[in-house]
Amino acid sequence: MLGQEIYRIKSNTEFRTFVQASTFSEIVGGQASIAPVGSGISGFFVEAQMPNIIQTRTQSGEDVSGPKYQVNDYQIAASTHLANNELNSGNMIVGDKNGNIIPQKALKDVPDISVNLVKAWSMQESHAGTNGSILQVNNNGDFTPDKTAIGITKGATFSTNKEINLSIRYAIGKGFSSSPNYSKDGSGKIISRNWSWRGWNEAIKGYNGGGVKGYEKYIQTMLNQSRTPKPSNY
Repeated sequence: MLGQEIYRIKSNTEFRTFVQASTFSEIVGGQASIAPVGSGISGFFVEAQMPNIIQTRTQSGEDVSGPKYQVNDYQIAASTHLANNELNSGNMIVGDKNGNIIPQKALKDVPDISVNLVKAWSMQESHAGTNGSILQVNNNGDFTPDKTAIGITKGATFSTNKEINLSIRYAIGKGFSSSPNYSKDGSGKIISRNWSWRGWNEAIKGYNGGGVKGYEKYIQTMLNQSRTPKPSNY
């Protein structure tokens, strides 16, 4: 059930989602609660931050504040929370643009991705999942061999949860630059790499690959103009 919603509160005043607690710090640090009686679930759960409402899809000028565009908000919240936990756990597998696996020591420089950034990103890619797979990570026309480093095969389709996880991992790889360290024996063999994290803006820009001019700026504008949800948005 990791990465999936296990409990939801939805009313005229509250919009909240919860996922299974997946880290020791969540359980012992006071963040987690025991699953409520009658919910049909057991164990500990923790609340995942819900995303803001995107007001206008910048590139097309569309009003996207209505309920149609918020359908995936609960899953965006859950999947982003769990992806950040995976990143911080030291178990996330990320490859760079050449398919090299990025070491965990380098991944420690990557801060959590904002759920609001994921929402804006999804709005750019698919109108938040209303127009195809939510982050379009595996379009046949965009397939590149470096995706195989994180387990993506050409033509494969994924659940919304899995797609968000893979997209975040793929974007992280695009956010790194590296320089090789060569063997001193003159063989030209690369023995290690120096890794440098360039930030989420560069990661998102690299994810686009230049297909849409101003891609990352459209997303940043949507992020900056996003607002706290109101009942009318849902």
